[in-house]
Amino acid sequence: MNKVMGVSIIAAVLLSGCAGQGKKEDNRVTGDILFFAERQPDEQENSGVMMFVNDDYLYSELQASPGDYILFDRKKKTIYNVVSADKTIMVIESAPIPDKSPIDIQFKAEEQPSQGIPKYDGKQAVHYKLSANGKVCYNVVAIEGLLEPVRQAMTEFRLVLAGEHGKTVGSMPKDTLDACDLAINIFNADQILSYGFPMREWGSNGYQRFLSQVVPGGKINPENLTLPEDYKRYSVGE
Repeated sequence: MNKVMGVSIIAAVLLSGCAGQGKKEDNRVTGDILFFAERQPDEQENSGVMMFVNDDYLYSELQASPGDYILFDRKKKTIYNVVSADKTIMVIESAPIPDKSPIDIQFKAEEQPSQGIPKYDGKQAVHYKLSANGKVCYNVVAIEGLLEPVRQAMTEFRLVLAGEHGKTVGSMPKDTLDACDLAINIFNADQILSYGFPMREWGSNGYQRFLSQVVPGGKINPENLTLPEDYKRYSVGE
């Protein structure tokens, strides 16, 4: 992320109190809208991702495929993964995270200032390097206090996923388990977001995502926060 982009994002957050003033009311839903460039481990190019967050929902879609989206109901602590091609909705409900890992995990975080991003409220961005059992697993560049309501929603989302991933880990052969995978996705799943909002993040498996734009007080149509009634719902293992 270059410095100019970082300035524009932080400026948008600082000006959020002015957003929407003097505009005619409509029936759209208000919240924070964020745009990311994201790359999955098996992809060669970045994809645009739009995320909407308010007190009730976290909504995320690939901009190239708006019919496929994730809707996280924060009140119900339930994730709905909607796939238009096969008209299905995978339902992930909150579940307890296992108390103990089946293998020993020595999780460690190293940090250093990240000078490429301007300060926010006097706080410098920090680069955190997360490792498990001596292997670097994940990198996060975060600013403490930035987009705090969004960070909280994303943390809630990760914890629900961690509970889902943790359902089967106890029955898997220990020699197939990876310390990084267990730490990042289950037992330390919220630590990625504990340092502040992640301006940029990337994993050792090739995954990466960086924040490209923020629209505080943005609006989306309420239909985005609904689920197709004719889609088949299922849970993992059914």
